[in-house]
Amino acid sequence: MRVLIDATIVRPVPGGIATYTRELATELARRDGVEVTVVTSCPEQFPGFTGAIVGVSSRVRGFGGRMLWRERSLPRILRDAGAEVLIAPAPELPLLRRLPVPALVVVHDLGAWRRPDLDGRAKWARFRLLLGPMLSRASAIACVSSATQSDLRAVLPGPGARATVVREGVGQAKTPVPRPATPPYVLYVGPLARHKNVETLIRAFADPGLAHVHLKLAGALDDASAASFRAALAALPEGARMEHLGPVS
Repeated sequence: MRVLIDATIVRPVPGGIATYTRELATELARRDGVEVTVVTSCPEQFPGFTGAIVGVSSRVRGFGGRMLWRERSLPRILRDAGAEVLIAPAPELPLLRRLPVPALVVVHDLGAWRRPDLDGRAKWARFRLLLGPMLSRASAIACVSSATQSDLRAVLPGPGARATVVREGVGQAKTPVPRPATPPYVLYVGPLARHKNVETLIRAFADPGLAHVHLKLAGALDDASAASFRAALAALPEGARMEHLGPVS
């Protein structure tokens, strides 16, 4: 089977969907009888991938650029690659052009629909307007959890009824990782973006009962979230143990 993965949503700073897309592509390419092509503007985010990579412009990293690229170029790339199925690791498909192959769409969560206060009104409006039409064009829909499946069925009963739960796997460490010789700690892994609500986690460490516990944050801090992140840190009591590690492998 020849599979094409639309990885245009992957950006230079790795995040959850980027990690999911990379691991999915890598593991599929290892399967007998499966040929995988990845379309991405960030080929460096796919180390160890043994399939084919089609490079595209960095303009696809924004939502508008991705949508325009899919209408203009995705059907042609599918035909050129001889693909038999398309995997979209986020719920984004062309709205005007008909795809020449079946499409599997993955839905990770409906946070943008449920919490516009965290994701912003623009993303909320985009989800409300486009999620239904996009999912209606999918041949199959995969939700990564039962919670996401339930949310989808609540807001979009039609596509939700077709959604199947396919849970995320766990990557295997290439080498043993020693246990760090530190006091107990809570580890957060992911972007320090506003919709992740990391400020609530930071504020929790003002509790005196957590004075002996460290908080370690592993992830990139974007400019839009920097002010609220620093404000949350400033509100912590003196002596609170918090460390921002930045992005880690």
